[in-house]
Amino acid sequence: MRIFLFANLIFIALLIRPLTSVASRGEAIIVTDTVKSWDPVFGDDFQKGLYRATFDISKNHLTGLIFIKKTSDTSYRILFSNEFGMQIFDFEFLEKEFIVHNCFPSLDRKSLIKLLENDFRILFFSNHGIKKITQERSEASEEQSFKIKVKSGKWIYRISAASRKILSIRSTGKVFSKTRIELGHSSELVTGISISNPLIKLHISMSQISR
Repeated sequence: MRIFLFANLIFIALLIRPLTSVASRGEAIIVTDTVKSWDPVFGDDFQKGLYRATFDISKNHLTGLIFIKKTSDTSYRILFSNEFGMQIFDFEFLEKEFIVHNCFPSLDRKSLIKLLENDFRILFFSNHGIKKITQERSEASEEQSFKIKVKSGKWIYRISAASRKILSIRSTGKVFSKTRIELGHSSELVTGISISNPLIKLHISMSQISR
C-alpha cells in the first residue's frame, strides 16, 4: 500500500513539474510562460536610438533618419523622416495595439503597413506573446536556432550561444521565407538592423549614429 501511494505521489509530481528549456535539436519546448534562451533585441537599458536609414520598396528609394524611443516598459515609438525633416512615417507600438500617427501617402497601403507592423513588432517584442518554442538544428556549433509561434505567425531566431544575442530573425511560410531581419551588435547595443522582403522588393537598412 505504501509503495502504491509513493508511486502515485511521484507520478503527480512529474505531472505538475514545470518543463525546462533543455531539449534536443528538433524537440518542441512547450511551457506556460515559455523559457527563452536569448536576450531581447531592445533590452531593459534601451531608452532611445537614432539610426541613419535607407528605405527601398519596389522602385522607390528613400533616405533619412529613423528615431526609436521606448515610451514605456511595453511601448515604442518609431519615426522616419528624410534629411529635410519631412515625416515619412510615425508609428507607435504597444503590446496589444498599433497606432499609425502619420504615414506618407505613397506608403499608406494596408498590406505594407501590416507588414511593417509585424516586422518591427517582432523586434520590439521579441520575447512577448510566444505560444510555442521549438529548438531546431543549427548549422553552426556556436549558434542556436529556435522556431517560435506568435500571433503574427512563425519565426526562426538565430542566436549566439555565447552572448545570447539574436543574430537574425526570419519569418517562415509554407513555401519559403518572406521577411528576413539581420542584426548587428556592439557590446550591449544593437548598432545595425537590416529588414528585407523579396516578395515586395522591400529593404530597410538602419545604422545607429547615436543613443
